[in-house]
Amino acid sequence: MKPKIISNIFVGLGLGIATIILHSTLTETRGLELTSSLLVLIGSVYYGFALLSKHKKAMVIEIIVASVFVIIGILGLWISPWFVIIGLFLHGLWDIAHHNPSNELVQIPQWYVPFCATYDWTIAIYMIFIYL
Repeated sequence: MKPKIISNIFVGLGLGIATIILHSTLTETRGLELTSSLLVLIGSVYYGFALLSKHKKAMVIEIIVASVFVIIGILGLWISPWFVIIGLFLHGLWDIAHHNPSNELVQIPQWYVPFCATYDWTIAIYMIFIYL
């Protein structure tokens, strides 16, 4: 693995841990509001990526995916925190599967994929232990 990728993973892990520390200071309701809002915000990034695309197909895919993550975040708040956990895992997988050099829908910064997948999975793993 390249050193730059490793450093991006550590940044994602560090920010994930910082989010966990913040989450641990909140009530259960406020903590769920935080993580649901984070998933909505993370998903909303794809609206911006859609605007960067020059291909209509890629724009449509990015908008649909963004909307799915926003809906999953809302369902996590309204129905069950497990929606947020699943959404965070899926978002990390989405980044790896669709935003890598061999299958690139839109151009995104190189640091984004390892950083974001690590951040998402760090929070999701923490949430599993809370809601088991």
